[in-house]
Amino acid sequence: MFDRILVPLDGSPYAESAIPFAEALPCRRMLLLYVEPPETRQRGEPGLSPHDALTYLERHAMAFRRRGRDVEQVVDYGDPAERIVDMAGEVNLIVMANHARGGGGRLFYGEYADRVARHAPAPTLLVRGSDHSISAGGFARIVVPLDGSSVAEEALPIVRRLAASLSLPISLVRVAPPALADTSPDIVRPEIELYFRSLVSRLDTGMPVRWDIRHGDPALELVTHVAPGDLVTMTTHGEGGVRRWQLGSVAERMLRRAPAPVMLIRDGLQQQGAITEATGETGTRLGDWWQGNGRETLDEFGDPYSTG
Repeated sequence: MFDRILVPLDGSPYAESAIPFAEALPCRRMLLLYVEPPETRQRGEPGLSPHDALTYLERHAMAFRRRGRDVEQVVDYGDPAERIVDMAGEVNLIVMANHARGGGGRLFYGEYADRVARHAPAPTLLVRGSDHSISAGGFARIVVPLDGSSVAEEALPIVRRLAASLSLPISLVRVAPPALADTSPDIVRPEIELYFRSLVSRLDTGMPVRWDIRHGDPALELVTHVAPGDLVTMTTHGEGGVRRWQLGSVAERMLRRAPAPVMLIRDGLQQQGAITEATGETGTRLGDWWQGNGRETLDEFGDPYSTG
């Protein structure tokens, strides 16, 4: 389904918790990335040398290759969020840990996660370390929060392809405001059910599509609906999205509290064509631009950790 998945790693077991989820997704090629931020050198904290970082990435690359994936490794220096977003233009999905902690307990890639999800031109799957796990059989179902808006529905093309590729059932969820449900219960449920039925044809994968109508606080109800083993897929903003540097409030709370990883699709990607391309609807857009460009070697940028 995906042509290339980007997995940023920082040397910590927390960041590496994203690897099993990347392994569970259908993909031809992997791009493993290690970015050392300037603050590690400014604080005098130990970091991996470029050579050690490449060795570290190669260790994980071998596991992916045993699964038949083509793997490339890149070591870079700079702001991790900026570097990840830059490289995201040539991948179909980013899989990374949220709130990961590197050596010495410092926040590393995790502190950049919401910036990546907010600005990357590719969907971002965020994993919350030891809070999330995946069984040997992979994901149990795809949970899709919807609010009736076209923005929230931008997640549906990638949901359809995921469900077809992984043979997963789909669970659609919509949370109705309590006041509306209390005043017009006979209108709200049939209206939402009609809305869900209108979406079923767009999710024709041969797998079951079920829906659930809940009432109350959207984030709280969604967290209650999600179970370990699920894969939550949603846009970063819906009808009531808060447009600020951070993620929309519901998505933000889902990332902090949901017992399953959350795949965030930045609103507007469908209009840009990224969703269609990421799901393989029109074939592969990725060339071999990364191969042979020198970024994976030390000669291109020297040793940024050298004190000389």
